[in-house]
Amino acid sequence: MMARTPVIQRTLKYLDNMTEYWLGWSLPPAQHEISKTNWKRDIPAAYCPRCGATVGKGEVTETGCGSCRDLPPIGDTVIRLGAYTDPLRQWIITMKYNHRWTEMAETLGRELGRAVNDRHIIQSDQALVVPMPMPWQRRLFRGIDHARLLAEGVAKGLRAPLISPLTKANGQPQITMSYSQRMRSGSHGL
Repeated sequence: MMARTPVIQRTLKYLDNMTEYWLGWSLPPAQHEISKTNWKRDIPAAYCPRCGATVGKGEVTETGCGSCRDLPPIGDTVIRLGAYTDPLRQWIITMKYNHRWTEMAETLGRELGRAVNDRHIIQSDQALVVPMPMPWQRRLFRGIDHARLLAEGVAKGLRAPLISPLTKANGQPQITMSYSQRMRSGSHGL
């Protein structure tokens, strides 16, 4: 990303403020919304690297936290942007269901890619980003493939290629399933 001079930053902020005041936004620019709420992604010590649950100091051991010690691991490690609370929760809901907020999906994806890079768990030249597939019927109905947009952002943040080798048949929407049903069906993601 190109570094912006203070004059350019002030000019862009002025233009954003004028647009919001005079025209209003159907959806604000992602960076404006993030700056307005002072949101920052979680530091690794804020959550369990085994299950992603929020933890306090000293809660995590080699076998996980109190939420996951007796459970099989869900992967090698978990990296999260934040707990599923506002404002992150509202952004995700808006992105998925209400307004097709593509800019926020790409911005959060890039932030997740940077978080993976910061943890040094994989080298970018050895990484591939694969989005969770969405059935074409659901993509047509929603008008957005939010998982793909997030994955595109992750790929940019990681500087890694994006590939789409998977497909998914149409089935029961995840929102209608219980947690245990989602785990059995393999529907863990967004």
